[in-house]
Amino acid sequence: MEINFLEQQQQIKDYIESHYPIVLEEMGLPNISAYIDDFLDLDKYQKPKQLFYNFGTYNYDHLTNESENEIVTLNIYLTFQKAKPSELITQMKQYTAAFIEMFKRSGNNFEGLVDIGIYENVYFYLAAEGSTDVKIADIQLRLTSER
Repeated sequence: MEINFLEQQQQIKDYIESHYPIVLEEMGLPNISAYIDDFLDLDKYQKPKQLFYNFGTYNYDHLTNESENEIVTLNIYLTFQKAKPSELITQMKQYTAAFIEMFKRSGNNFEGLVDIGIYENVYFYLAAEGSTDVKIADIQLRLTSER
């Protein structure tokens, strides 16, 4: 099977951007201000609630001459700013829980876009770039597919 990074990444981003707002609405939370496919740059991107995609690494294990196991590391960064630090902490945890709920509802595989998905780690950063006025949640996903 031909590897098409752009198509695969776009399908995952489309899935998140169409399904995450549904869970947020159910939880009584406004949608994310911006979905960004760029590096985490808080000087350039300054909206109150942002989601950044970081398709970090692709690893392959060749199973046969015709197939391979692909493991993608995807980090989702949720950033929060322009509110009181205590409110930002609450938002960070609520939006992170909503993202994980969306992922679970998808069968942990974005409804078949990958074979198996696991959220491996969640890191909460209470200060970004030395500022307590910016909070970041880092959700680390491992996505596996046979190609």
